[in-house]
Amino acid sequence: MDAWFELTQGELAQCNLLLKEMREKILDEEKDVLGFNVGINAGPVAGQTIMHSHMHLIPRRRND
Repeated sequence: MDAWFELTQGELAQCNLLLKEMREKILDEEKDVLGFNVGINAGPVAGQTIMHSHMHLIPRRRND
């Protein structure tokens, strides 16, 4: 089951809003964050170990 690809357009839009909100919160609180990785593992072969839709927002700093 690739739950991410089963989300509706409305659900995907809400996920994008959440990513943007969390990005702003992180940037406000952590001045050394200079970029982000966004990750979604869809299916066990892709590394998904929790079988529900979720995404990862990973703050990145210089030389991390």
